[in-house]
Amino acid sequence: MQPLLEGDSDDGDPTDGSTGGSNGESDGDSTDDDPAGPESVSLEETWRGSEIDAFDEPFHPRFIRSVDETLYITSQTSIVEFDPSTGTQQRVFDLELVEYGEHGEFRERVLDCTVFDDELYVTTEFDDDEVASRVHKYGSSTEREWTYELEDPDHWINAIEVTSGWVYIGASTSGSDAEGSFTVLNQQGNSEFYEYWPPDDDLNSFQDFVTHDRFLYIGTLGPPLVFDMEARTLLNTQEEFGISPGRNFTLVDDILYAAPSSNLRALDLDAREELYDVSVERHTRPPAVLDDRVIIGNSTGLYGHDRSTGEELWYARTTDGIEDSPAVIDGVAFGVDDHEMLYAVDVETGDLLYDDDAPVSRADQTVSIGSELVLAGERLKSYSVITE
Repeated sequence: MQPLLEGDSDDGDPTDGSTGGSNGESDGDSTDDDPAGPESVSLEETWRGSEIDAFDEPFHPRFIRSVDETLYITSQTSIVEFDPSTGTQQRVFDLELVEYGEHGEFRERVLDCTVFDDELYVTTEFDDDEVASRVHKYGSSTEREWTYELEDPDHWINAIEVTSGWVYIGASTSGSDAEGSFTVLNQQGNSEFYEYWPPDDDLNSFQDFVTHDRFLYIGTLGPPLVFDMEARTLLNTQEEFGISPGRNFTLVDDILYAAPSSNLRALDLDAREELYDVSVERHTRPPAVLDDRVIIGNSTGLYGHDRSTGEELWYARTTDGIEDSPAVIDGVAFGVDDHEMLYAVDVETGDLLYDDDAPVSRADQTVSIGSELVLAGERLKSYSVITE
């Protein structure tokens, strides 16, 4: 095997301008008796998107989603269900989107997708503000079953969640004076609930959704909201529960970890209690949650926090900002910054194991599945991670 990545050498300084050695701040708890972490990282390419039969070469992925150890890989015309453990495609969903022009340009573009009970839900937008964004449902046979068009033509879909066949949609216009809407669809694609916020309201964008028991917690750039899925009622979490989750959610063991603009929060949703709320550098993506660490990336680097207290334990500086959630494999956190540098950091100590050019240009998504690291950008490639 010819390793793609190797650990730091003594031949020179790391390319991010630091002085070598550990690139994090020690938490002070390490002793000689602590088990040794990984000293080096290497990657071995296992497959690439251009090898998937359903896609033409050159293949440029729009985005990828990971659901239960399965990848959903999106192009402009189709979504492929892919098993990364075997490197084989499973189902292929022909999206049949609206196109125009003699060269087959598309008026309708894919925004996002989610999967529930073997069924695929795809959100799309149009390049014409007069045409509303849509949600398409594709059944287990890959055939399209229904399409729902938003009531507001100039709203585009920010977030979607599907639970027990019910579809929850957050949409908004763009700009500082944006307006927003929240829609609930039943299993047949019919609207059962609708709420609208005018431009002068505090809410101007949806970020993400997460479900816990009977409640759908709604991450917004505005008031803290939750939807009671049984009573079909929209509530303010601060007024009803005394908590304000924020946005950028990761739910683990009934604890909701959130990373709004300059905070890292942990909330016990069963007890409806805030466990901690600590200040962090500006952050834009959900955190990665491990056994005893919470890892976030932001405009200056990767940060490791104690999962139980929120205390910052280490910081690994990067050349530019990391916009995607870190991918964690075998005790190593991976991130690609806006300078197209790939970083590998020991999650316990913050030691920088590697920094070099990312093997995929414009890689804006890093996904971990088992011991596989998937990078999506100008191309799509997957690597087996080997730590020593």
